[in-house]
Amino acid sequence: MKKEILVRNGKRVDMLSRSIKEGAASLENIPGLIRQVIEEEMWRKHLHQETGEVFTFDNFKEFVTAPPPQGLGTNVATLIRLCADDPLVVDMIDEAVQFTPPELSAISQYVKSENGDQQHDGRKYIATGTSRQAGLRKLRQHAETNPKVEQLRQAVLAGEMSINRALIESGLRTERITITRDPEKAAEVLKRSFSNEELQQLIRLLRSY
Repeated sequence: MKKEILVRNGKRVDMLSRSIKEGAASLENIPGLIRQVIEEEMWRKHLHQETGEVFTFDNFKEFVTAPPPQGLGTNVATLIRLCADDPLVVDMIDEAVQFTPPELSAISQYVKSENGDQQHDGRKYIATGTSRQAGLRKLRQHAETNPKVEQLRQAVLAGEMSINRALIESGLRTERITITRDPEKAAEVLKRSFSNEELQQLIRLLRSY
């Protein structure tokens, strides 16, 4: 890799790490910088001009957690929280973590308490991430072989559709309805929600019990 490219990568990585450290003061710059660092894979190899050191990573999470100037000196959960208003970048972060061996996922759960933001042990969260990320991950996996699913995923990332609706329309999730224990009211809900064919099937199933 040419030195000028390594220098450029180093400048972006340094700018991103400083923006993360500054927090709210540089919040508007962070999603764009993260997107560039991931899209152009700047995180894999970059040069720090002040020391002349070249840093190389094969694992995105290790880059994120490594202290500056090597990496960003933070964690994946913080990156996602800082980009919460940009679903596309959040999805890019999650994808970079998911598909960078050997780590599958390392998203910690952040819960806002009455005393402010507090970081919690995310062991229960590691397997699935947030429910939104789990949904996007499922859409992404099926989008590779199904153009319709990719269209629905893009609609979610553009804020035009909810994750739940996209999963239902893609056939990856069954739509749920809520009914009361009142038979008459339950029948009204079922009649509005089911097609005639589905209602006939339901009647046959109920008679068979």
